[in-house]
Amino acid sequence: MYRVYALPLRQFAQRQSTTNAPRRLLHLAAINEGISPVTRSEFYALTGAPDDQLKAVLFRNQVSPTNDALPDTRGLPPSSTHIPALNHWFAFTKLDGTRACFTQHFRKHGQALAAYEIILDRTDIEGVLNANLKAFQTWLKNTSSQVPHHGLLAELLHHLLLEWESPATPGFARFHAPLALLDAARQYNTTQADPSRRVSKLYVAQMPLSNLPPDLQRGLPTPALLTETPSHTTTSSASASATTTPTPTTPPADIYTSSIWLGLEPTFTPWHRDPNDNIFCQLHGTKQVRVLPPVAGERLFRRVLNDRSHDEESSNFSGSSAIRGEEMMHSSERQAWYDAVWGQGVKGEGEQGLAPEYQLMQHAEVGPRDMMFIPKGWWHSFVSTSDVEGGLNASVNWWFRWRRPS
Repeated sequence: MYRVYALPLRQFAQRQSTTNAPRRLLHLAAINEGISPVTRSEFYALTGAPDDQLKAVLFRNQVSPTNDALPDTRGLPPSSTHIPALNHWFAFTKLDGTRACFTQHFRKHGQALAAYEIILDRTDIEGVLNANLKAFQTWLKNTSSQVPHHGLLAELLHHLLLEWESPATPGFARFHAPLALLDAARQYNTTQADPSRRVSKLYVAQMPLSNLPPDLQRGLPTPALLTETPSHTTTSSASASATTTPTPTTPPADIYTSSIWLGLEPTFTPWHRDPNDNIFCQLHGTKQVRVLPPVAGERLFRRVLNDRSHDEESSNFSGSSAIRGEEMMHSSERQAWYDAVWGQGVKGEGEQGLAPEYQLMQHAEVGPRDMMFIPKGWWHSFVSTSDVEGGLNASVNWWFRWRRPS
């Protein structure tokens, strides 16, 4: 079973500065951009080729909250990928018009359970957890008279903190909690003027869409690019009068799984590849992505493993190019994967003394309503780009394969 993890970019074990930004490694080429809106036939022409001919492609403003194919308010062309969650899940506060919050439509499903991941930041003194989560718990208790379910969330967080404060607990943890916990953390962050005091390591990561309440699932329908089957007509000579018969022009796609990603920025997805083609749609916030084709991506992956194997502090480190384990989530390993793609890079015999694979690496920023195709086996990593600590970032993706003629 494969996993794609989303992790914080800032405040690693060595307490990186919150202003630390991804380094521009060499002069990275831009990821190819397709014409938007793309039709299903055009999309299949780009994504249905043999594996060795595929490339990552970015489609700007491909996603629309309505099914009316109306032009964007900025005069952009109409979209053909309908995702109602863009309007039904997210709204904006009146403070500056950019800070997202969840709508009442989303919040009424707050009791639904979700699988969370969290990075546990610890102080440099005896490994004690920093005070942010405890302050959040106190806020939940203090607001429980106005918001009753905050009391239940405070009790849940209390028990989790008791577990996490054990020195034996690693810097990464998974747990189950209601969706309301993420919304409460987002609300708490709006009360904290100091970004360093906000909750920013909480993530609903790779939650299958099938695990969402049906009402929320309807906000994330499978893109029509994968479900519709365009056809053309042919004339039958079997009868005196011409008849038309629909003939499919593209094969159907099999959807293997789909996931929602909801988290508080900054987020970071380490270097990995997927066993199926991937449609990735950004719903709110922005992310940067870097990609490499299969062979070059594998070589970079192996370079990092080799460097880690010579590090005395990581003698237990192991990695798989196909299955990604929890070791990539822990402090030093997480830092190594970040440095390899977004930081100082891996040394080698290429330009600037870096590994030659960077000369093939491609880069793009993916914003709300953008859609990206990542071919099977292509290596990639994402980071969020907002400077707002603890802000909301949301994405959705579908893993699929085109059916091949037998």
